[in-house]
Amino acid sequence: MAKIAKTHEDIEAQILEIQGMKAALVEEGEQGVGLDSTGYYDQEIYGGSDSRFAGYVTSIAANEQEDDDEEDSSTSLLGQKKPGYHAPVAILNAIPQSDEQYDPFAEHRPQKIADREDEYKRRRQQMIISPERHDPFADGFFSAG
Repeated sequence: MAKIAKTHEDIEAQILEIQGMKAALVEEGEQGVGLDSTGYYDQEIYGGSDSRFAGYVTSIAANEQEDDDEEDSSTSLLGQKKPGYHAPVAILNAIPQSDEQYDPFAEHRPQKIADREDEYKRRRQQMIISPERHDPFADGFFSAG
């Protein structure tokens, strides 16, 4: 089978040889790997256990507290929190406080469409769209009974 077949008879002989080797493999019982079976791979790397959860903790105690989530302030590099920097109390008291809030950017904000309308265009909001209608059943004149 090592040589390249050039004639029709050589090709036929090569085909019969390959078919014979294939039949011998089937007779010896060596079959392919099924879809639901494990293959032939390195058990040291991929593990030999059939359990999906081998090596994992499968139960957790109900009353156990986890200490990993809590930060311990004694082990931190900064130690205790340092107080923030503030202005002296005399300067804070010297700032005049007004009752109403002053917005320094109010004049730079874009106007709404309603703010740009004049009095003539504002009248459309007070217009009556449809007249008041009379309800014939409100008086009880047409009663079902």
